[in-house]
Amino acid sequence: MIIRSIKAENFMKFSRLNLMDLPEAGVIGIIGPNESGKSTIGEALLFAFFGRTKISKDCPLESLIHWGSEYMRVEIDFILRDQEHGRRNLRIYREIDRFGTNYAKILELPGKQEVARGNLEVTSFIQAQVGFDFFEFQHAFYHDQYGSRLVDDSQREFLERMTGVRQMDSAIERIKTEVEQLEREFGHYQKDIGRNLKQIEHFARTVERLPELREEEEQAVYDYVNMKETVEENSRSREAYGSLVGSGNGREQRFVELASARGAQLEDGVAGLLDDYRSLQSRCIDGELDDTELAEETGKISDALEQANEFLDTYRQLRGSFVEARETLESELYGSDENSLKTRLTAQEQERMSLAAVLKGRSKGLLAGGALFLVFAGLAVAFALKIESLENFLGEIPSPYVSLGCGGVGLLAMLFLSLKYVSYRGFQSRRSGLTKTISVLKKKIQNTKSRIRDYLRLEELKDSGAPRDYVEAAGEIATGAAAKRLEEFRGRYSALLGLDPEAGPGDYTDLLRQQVENEKTCRKRIKNLTQGCARKLKDSEAALKKSQSSRDRISNELREAEGQLAKKETLEEKVAEFESAALKIRREIDDRRTACELLQLCSATTREKVGPTLSRYLKCILPRLTEGRYRDVKLDPDLKIQVFADERSDFISAVELSGGTNEALMLGLRLALSQAHITSRTRQKQFMFLDEPFKMMDGARVVGALESLGRLSEELCQFFVVQPRCEEEQVAAFDRVIHTAVEMTELKVDFTASSADESA
Repeated sequence: MIIRSIKAENFMKFSRLNLMDLPEAGVIGIIGPNESGKSTIGEALLFAFFGRTKISKDCPLESLIHWGSEYMRVEIDFILRDQEHGRRNLRIYREIDRFGTNYAKILELPGKQEVARGNLEVTSFIQAQVGFDFFEFQHAFYHDQYGSRLVDDSQREFLERMTGVRQMDSAIERIKTEVEQLEREFGHYQKDIGRNLKQIEHFARTVERLPELREEEEQAVYDYVNMKETVEENSRSREAYGSLVGSGNGREQRFVELASARGAQLEDGVAGLLDDYRSLQSRCIDGELDDTELAEETGKISDALEQANEFLDTYRQLRGSFVEARETLESELYGSDENSLKTRLTAQEQERMSLAAVLKGRSKGLLAGGALFLVFAGLAVAFALKIESLENFLGEIPSPYVSLGCGGVGLLAMLFLSLKYVSYRGFQSRRSGLTKTISVLKKKIQNTKSRIRDYLRLEELKDSGAPRDYVEAAGEIATGAAAKRLEEFRGRYSALLGLDPEAGPGDYTDLLRQQVENEKTCRKRIKNLTQGCARKLKDSEAALKKSQSSRDRISNELREAEGQLAKKETLEEKVAEFESAALKIRREIDDRRTACELLQLCSATTREKVGPTLSRYLKCILPRLTEGRYRDVKLDPDLKIQVFADERSDFISAVELSGGTNEALMLGLRLALSQAHITSRTRQKQFMFLDEPFKMMDGARVVGALESLGRLSEELCQFFVVQPRCEEEQVAAFDRVIHTAVEMTELKVDFTASSADESA
């Protein structure tokens, strides 16, 4: 990695920093007094590449922002080489502000194609491409102003840290501590496993009985369910018979009441009892009560009630026939058709009244015609007799003519009178016929009304009288079809009821009274059955309680066994978890022990290899830094440095060296380590930042060191060297020079091919 330019805004001391066209090889001097911003350039490089600095580990990143500013930005152009792309010109940006914004990106020049964005991605890209992280860069290519002060044990500690030996030793100690902790944890797991295994063994003895207990519980549940069904069946039977015991008294009373009941109450009562006994018989037959004898007894009563009901049904039909007869008479009497008696009577009376009016008019016509006849007949006779007074009245009119005219008129009047009389006699005859017909109709209506009243009185007996009374009364008025049906009723139902046909239609009450005794027999049977069911229920309930107790006991044992099974399974899972955890811990212990052995081997190998490798590099570097005084150096396995002193012809400890020589030795070690890092890791050209590496060296050695830096190797070719003050010959030893000042807050340097250095 080679730096081409360094730009910054509001970074630490500088409000603006612009170092452009930096040479790709050579020694670039950064010269200025203390607190002039020399080290700030190195901090800018650290921040740009890794997002942190040496001072930021103790202070927040916002402390890097220039005083009075709200943000800070660093921009570095650098060169990388890789096998895939060859030479790459890249530019890295990092920016932060006091509001917490932290921005980073990498562009590839000249097209400014974005390569990476974001702090993590940018840092990861740098570490992947250059082959080192912040720690490695700081110890390999960044030499701070305190790195040259190491002596004795500090020198060995420095080498151990630089070579990773110190880290490996620390890791070995940490691993040993972790192994001890893991072994203690492993022992705890083993104790828990042993304790749980003992508990599992205890539970296993109970768990072994689980199949037997499950079979016992299944049988106990089966017995309990069967016994519960038996109890429920006995309970239903007891309740069924018990309900019959209570209702038996009611049925007996109903039989007694029905003996004196009449009309609809009788019919409904018989029908209700018949339904009850049919239901009871059905319950006995269907198995709800499951009693054959009771079914037979109830069957007898049902048959008797069926006969009574059939009797009453036929009785009802008989009554219906008389009702129909009455309704027929009422229809004949009051019907709306023209043939009803009332309609006919009304029509006849109206017709008779019309004839009376006609006869009255005809009688008046007869009187008028008679009078007219008498008048004109008299006149004709008078004029025929030639009465003088009448002739004088006529004047010149001849009397024969007048007599003849009056006679003609009288004859016409006589004819009219004859016709009127004949018509009058015809109407008079019709009125007489109507009068007779009306008389007959009135008599018939009277008879019909009388019969209707008889039927109505008969109907009143259906609610107030017994069927015998009704039949006797019906026999007195029955005629036609009703009388025939009555006779059929008498004969059929006298035989049905087992009575003498001559004694009447039969009395149902005797039949009903007989059923009271049958009902008592049924009730007694039901009572005995109820008591038997109660005893069975009591016995079955006791057996159910015993079965339930046995079932509960077995269920409790089973639950306890299943609980222990669950505990056993849980413990087994815990044991499996503990064994897995213990195995994992054992593997971790083995892995850590293996890692510890590998680290110990690596540490020993590193110690063995570091010495010859660094010695080889130091033999090339150290003479140039010490003006040829010290040419040979070696490192023992403990990384203690020894330098060959010609005056002693032997190797001496670094402690015996002067401060300047020790500083040169430390610089040589840093350069040797950097070269070794490049050779083994990066395999490309690399810059190095040296912050005041020559504090204790004299002027001649500083010049020699500066002249030697650029010629150490092809890879380690770009050096930034910070010096607080320099003599002219030292300044001349730099390839490029950047001057800083305390009062300076803006720094701009532009190196070109034509100028050696330029400062502002």
